[in-house]
Amino acid sequence: MARSGYLLSVSSRLRLVEELRRRGLYVRWHAFEFLLAYRGRIAGVLLLEPSRGSCTLYCRSCPADLVKQVEEALAEAGVNAVLRVVELRPSQ
Repeated sequence: MARSGYLLSVSSRLRLVEELRRRGLYVRWHAFEFLLAYRGRIAGVLLLEPSRGSCTLYCRSCPADLVKQVEEALAEAGVNAVLRVVELRPSQ
């Protein structure tokens, strides 16, 4: 269940970038979207949605340790949001 909206200043998003990088992830940040690389490969996109009180991690394969690191980074950066993980499957 999504929480009500949260405020997310530029400094808060910068803190999130720092926390993700401190955990060994590559981060490319634009506004509320974060391109993440993990273990040398593009892992997915983290999309923050402050007005909805949520954030979503879109990835092809989301290892549990990656999800845990993202959750920890969000908490450490003070982002009070529900993380939803969406695994994308390639079309056949």
